[in-house]
Amino acid sequence: MKMFVYVFVPTVAFLHFANSQQPCRQFEMATDNLREVIIGQCEIYQQNINQPIFCTEGFRNCTEIWEAFSEAFKFQPRCNVDYHRLDRYFTLTDHSIPKDKSLFWENVYPFVIRYSNRGRRFYALYDTLPGYIANGPQWCSNESDTTGMSPPGTLCPGWEATPDCPQGAQRAFWIAASINYGSRASGEIFILLNATSDPIFSNNTYNAMYELPSLRENVVTKATVLLLNEHPIQGQTKCGDPTLDIISSKVKAKRIKYDCIENRRDLVETFCFDYPTADVCKIFDTTSSSSLPASVLSTTLVSVFISRVIFIE
Repeated sequence: MKMFVYVFVPTVAFLHFANSQQPCRQFEMATDNLREVIIGQCEIYQQNINQPIFCTEGFRNCTEIWEAFSEAFKFQPRCNVDYHRLDRYFTLTDHSIPKDKSLFWENVYPFVIRYSNRGRRFYALYDTLPGYIANGPQWCSNESDTTGMSPPGTLCPGWEATPDCPQGAQRAFWIAASINYGSRASGEIFILLNATSDPIFSNNTYNAMYELPSLRENVVTKATVLLLNEHPIQGQTKCGDPTLDIISSKVKAKRIKYDCIENRRDLVETFCFDYPTADVCKIFDTTSSSSLPASVLSTTLVSVFISRVIFIE
């Protein structure tokens, strides 16, 4: 006789806020076997991460996607790559994003990936095919190399601009990706922010400079800021923080409604599975007005576990 035993193994995520003591990295080393890595991540996303979309919309040619990706920066000036060169890449990789599911963020990586749950709850940029492909690898151009790319192990300019390197290949990519991602949002969008950052939001972020300006008026109807405040004070909220006026003014200019929620229940519960001793987990009120329906909460609880079936003879 066979029995089915379900073993629930909690997944682990690490939340590193922007103001934590992390080493500052302006450069990263170019990835070995970049072509194979890009093609592999393209195939993995379509076959394992989000197959149903491509069963409906058609699978994409990952070799062709690699060619579009690499041609965008090959033989280009190391610190002056035009992001428009990526237009073909996004034409090849774009797919539908469900209405009301777009999740923008700042200063909450990698927790945002944990919270979005690979598109099961929301779609952050990294949960889409074009973002997933480029999340992790490092690359840069080299005009003098026969391949047009810097060889593996080369220190590459990262996604942040520096005085001596305003726009390398990776920054050009993420600018183009942010513009494209913002333009594809529809319905209600969500913006996940770290309320313990100082400032909580600023004008020099990808979200402020590229994503919010790309939102389509009359297509996006509402923008809701989700604040994760690890050290809340009961009776007070950081939704009134003046830096959030940057967001509200940008979306209202497009006639998009604005809202802000601090420590929404599903957000905090996801966080507290990994950090049960955090202040927010100790004082969180489960009867809060921001609590969610039981059906949503059950999805939240299940999504933070990996279920495995063991067959016992």
